[in-house]
Amino acid sequence: MPHHHHRKSSSLDRLAGIPLNSISPEEAHAAALNQLEPQSTANAATNTTEGSPPEPTPSAATPSESGGSSPFPSTNTLLRVLFGIQRYSAYTFTGFLGLHLTSVVLAPAFSYDAGNASLLFTNTIYQSPLVEPILVTGSLALHITSGIVLRIIKVLRSKRLYESYWTAISKPTLLAYAGYAATPLVLGHFYVTRYLPLSILGDSSLISLDYVAHSIADHPAMAIGSMLTMLTLTLYHTVYGWRRWLNIYKRPKLLSGPGLFVVSGILLGVASLARLAAHGPAIGWVASQYDKVLGKV
Repeated sequence: MPHHHHRKSSSLDRLAGIPLNSISPEEAHAAALNQLEPQSTANAATNTTEGSPPEPTPSAATPSESGGSSPFPSTNTLLRVLFGIQRYSAYTFTGFLGLHLTSVVLAPAFSYDAGNASLLFTNTIYQSPLVEPILVTGSLALHITSGIVLRIIKVLRSKRLYESYWTAISKPTLLAYAGYAATPLVLGHFYVTRYLPLSILGDSSLISLDYVAHSIADHPAMAIGSMLTMLTLTLYHTVYGWRRWLNIYKRPKLLSGPGLFVVSGILLGVASLARLAAHGPAIGWVASQYDKVLGKV
């Protein structure tokens, strides 16, 4: 019978004296995740219900991590750095996202001209040479990269208990799945609306809601489907990511709080896309420039 003070030790310490063949996969998995993502008992129970764990906080180094057998001798320091990068890059990118969604989702739902004016104005803010590398491309690249590295470390740590990569891969949350799924769509959107116009036309001065409306007229199903999917995934990942970092663990109702925010954003997106589709394609010389760009997609 273990003494009372043994219950205060880490999950891996509690498993140290048990024969390997008597440790269930569930116990091993829980111990590995606890080493990487310690949290209070109350929060853990809530997260099991809703499937969105809180922001992990690295735990103190265990003897196995400080020895030569660990593939990451300074794992805890690395984790702290990666967690900080992932969190604060998300804060930065949210600033851009708020400006952009106001111009392409909120304003066009009520007025096409207001949306165009808002987009042209905000473009001058976040497409400037000093702001764009920090607010947009830099923060997005750091957020994606740090998230991938954190997932790899989590898998490698779990493997030390499972002895197999297949069983070591812990199932991502719905929040993580939304981020992974949104990544290629966001990168594709950047490629079509920013990179291609710069490389073909020399700048993005012609890129406005007219360009989006022109692309919808050319390929309506693909354009509307991809943009609406990207909006849904991005809204979910952003809103519920903030909810997790603000330590709000109450089980959400579909149409209250974050859920209401996401659903409202999607409905505004549908209204905006409908207005853009009704506007029709560009004409004349502007249309020929748009066709040059979209022809490379």
